[in-house]
Amino acid sequence: MNIIKDLRWIWLLVMAATVGFIWQQSTLAPVASAETSDAVRDVIVPAVGGPTSVLGSFVDRFIRKIAHFIEFAVLGLESEAYWTGRHTRLTVFLQMVAGLLVAACDEVLQLFTDRGAAFTDVLLDFSGFVFAALAARSILLLCRRFIKKRKADATGRRG
Repeated sequence: MNIIKDLRWIWLLVMAATVGFIWQQSTLAPVASAETSDAVRDVIVPAVGGPTSVLGSFVDRFIRKIAHFIEFAVLGLESEAYWTGRHTRLTVFLQMVAGLLVAACDEVLQLFTDRGAAFTDVLLDFSGFVFAALAARSILLLCRRFIKKRKADATGRRG
């Protein structure tokens, strides 16, 4: 068996679990969602300087938005791991469409829980996805370029 193909199935399962988690969080009732956000905020805000610090105040105010961005950034990283080495214009297009569809479905799910949906939240979610996927791809390309240069330098010194 080809280990790369085996890993692709693992990444699909990981992505499915992440999407399941994201969508499950979106189906929480408003009170349950607020309790979850408050619990996370109560841990993070003191760790970043408290509610009176600039960062603490920002986190306190935007905890839900930050959480969505991070959730979709994780999904973007997983997606990039799945597609690594198989990038074509079509696969990149499919990757981005999938990220956008997951974000749109996430907001639609919130309509059924009296939390409401917002187009700006779709954009925020998708931004997290794209940011992480591009960051991961850029880092990987830089690492490959560095390794290739080191190999070329090592070969040049011996020859």
